[in-house]
Formats: sequence, structure tokens, C-alpha cells
Amino acid sequence: MKRDNPRLKYRLIPLLLVILVFIWWLTGEAERQPTALPSPQASNAAPLKVVESNEPTSHQNSAGVISSELVSKACNLDWLFAYQKRSAAQLADGLGDDFSVFKAQINQAINLTLYHQGKIGDQFVANLVNKLGAVHNYYLSMLGDGAAQAIDVNIIILGDRAAYEDSTSQSGFDPRMSQGVFFHGSNSAFVEYKGDEITLRTAIHEAVHAINLKLLGRIPRWLNEGLAETFERIAPNQAGNGFHMPHTALAQRPMELYSVIGSETQWGSIDTGYLYFSGWAWVHYLLNNKDSHALQQLLIQEQVQMCSMLNGEQITQILEEAHPTIEQDFNQWRVNKVAQIQDTTH
Repeated sequence: MKRDNPRLKYRLIPLLLVILVFIWWLTGEAERQPTALPSPQASNAAPLKVVESNEPTSHQNSAGVISSELVSKACNLDWLFAYQKRSAAQLADGLGDDFSVFKAQINQAINLTLYHQGKIGDQFVANLVNKLGAVHNYYLSMLGDGAAQAIDVNIIILGDRAAYEDSTSQSGFDPRMSQGVFFHGSNSAFVEYKGDEITLRTAIHEAVHAINLKLLGRIPRWLNEGLAETFERIAPNQAGNGFHMPHTALAQRPMELYSVIGSETQWGSIDTGYLYFSGWAWVHYLLNNKDSHALQQLLIQEQVQMCSMLNGEQITQILEEAHPTIEQDFNQWRVNKVAQIQDTTH
């Protein structure tokens, strides 16, 4: 009888643990909403993979929650990005002959690959490239060199509803309540074609999730969706702040900031539409507030440790130190916007 080698068993245990963690990262959210990274129940979850470094972080700012300390164990997600490249290539190989491919490099950073079934034209592609460039400029303005890195964005536009549902359901996703979804494992966004305007907004929304994953790693759902909802409305050639602003929506009161920050476990259990709206309202306010750098400070801190999210207490401290009267100022801003709309409609 052939005996088992006990040394081999012990050698396999660490490998199995790594594989389990890897599977948890990639699939933990697939059953709920693939556009957001899975979040552990513990607010101070341990990072998945670290590399030793004795260099101080280059992100120095007034918030001081993380960046004033030495980062002795910096997060390394190279293993995830390498897996994504392989998965994206396999996905592309499986697309049918009816797909056309467009590729472009934007701002010497975003590597856009767009697959479509002939429903879009040159103007759509030009608008997509232009708007993604404008989105990336915002990240450059907030993160500096931290945003000047290669970002792969893969978008697949399906010609009709049936094709969209068939393609996305193969990955275990329920597409019935969506028109776009981003899968982290393959770093690929699937979008249903519903006319150029809606499709363009959806494509940008899902592309922002790819940008967030590469630049920021694991971030709270409200922040991830709030950035995507805000940037999908970007209008680079429009006067003013450069966004299509549905300020009439602000007549509805969004969740209070601290409720938004603490909403991580509520996505899918309460009114998801209200969470999307609240995330958009707060991120849009922070992004366009010229007197505060609160959002910039938050993104810088999230980038320091990409494998784990900041917890609610850390986020609150960052925002309040950068903008001490944030709740009061937001409420006044919302009231003013609603009043402006009412004045123009009378």
C-alpha cells in the first residue's frame, strides 16, 4: 500500500488558504451586485496580501488618519490585476464574430477596449473617449501621480435585451433589474444598448467601477456607486461645473451623511434606489465644493491601503477634519439648489 506523504499535506495547506481567499475576493459579491467589491463584516478587515516596505507614504495631508504614518505593509493587488487580464482575454476570445472592436488609449493611462454589435457609431465612440478622458482628469486632480497609471477598461455593448440577459446570467448574475454590470473577476463591463444617450451614461458608470478598482482597490459601496453616478453625468463641453445636473431630484431629502457612511451592509436589503441617490447627492456635493478638499482627502486615504476599506469612524474623521461643517453646508446647498429650480419654473 502506498502511504501518504505528510510533508506534502502541510505544504498544500497554505496554498489552499490562498486559493480560498482569492475565490472569496472575486466571487463574494457576485450573488448580490458585481459592481461593488465584497465587503467583510468586520470594519477593520485584514488586507489580503501585503509586501514589506520601509518607505513613508507619499500621501501627506491634513487629515492625518493614515498618511502621516509609515506604511510598513503596503497592499499589492498585482495578483488580482494579472488574473483580470487573463480572464478578460478569455472572455474576448469567446465573443462571436458579430462583435466589432475599438481600442484607444486615453490620457496615456486608460486603455479602452470596446466591443459592440454594430448598434453604435463613430459619434458615440468619440463621446465615450472624450468623457472618459474628462473623468480621468478629475482623478488626476485629486490623486496626482496616483492616478497616472495604466487602467484597463473593457466594455461590451450588447445589441438587445435578450443578448444582455444571456451574457450576464452566464456569470451567475441576475440581470432583470439592471442595464449594465461590471464584473471584477474579468474587469469587464456588460451594457445593454438602449439608445445612444442612455447607453453612453451606463458605459461610463461601469467604466468608473473599473477605474475605482485599479486606483482605489476596495472602497465602500456608497462611495463606489456615488462616484459612478456622478461621473456618468459628466458633460465636458457644458458651461458651469461640467455635469448634467438633475437638481430636481434634490427636492427629495437624501440620507444623512453618517447613515450613508454606515450603509455598507444595507445594499440589497432596503431601497437600493434611495442608496444610489444618496450616494450621488453626497459625492456630487463633495466633488463640486471648491472650498473643501474632503473628497480628495478620502480618496487619498483609500488609496494608501487598497486591500481593505476604511471603516466608518475613519471616514467620518477624514471628512469632518477636511470640512468641519459638512452636514450644515450640504443641507444649505441642497435647499439653494431646490430654490433655484423653483425660481426658473415660475
